[in-house]
Amino acid sequence: MLTQLGYTITRPNDENSDISFLLISPTGSQAIVKVKSHKREIGIRLVQITLKQMDTYDASKCWVITNERFTTQAIEFAKANRSAYTTGNNS
Repeated sequence: MLTQLGYTITRPNDENSDISFLLISPTGSQAIVKVKSHKREIGIRLVQITLKQMDTYDASKCWVITNERFTTQAIEFAKANRSAYTTGNNS
């Protein structure tokens, strides 16, 4: 779907990367994206780890996508730090 909208999706070269892929918009801005399947709420630590990678990849945005809910602390941290968060079940 994203490629149909003009986005380019690439995987990082680093095999130990804390991100799942890089998303480059049609205008050239980059976002780092972490996709995480989990059995419990996603906490602030995952958002922090992913956010730290923004400078490494010269990204202007950070997305964390999961199948579970986020803790209140993770949501507040994401909102305060240029991060988007979403769940597969829209919670």
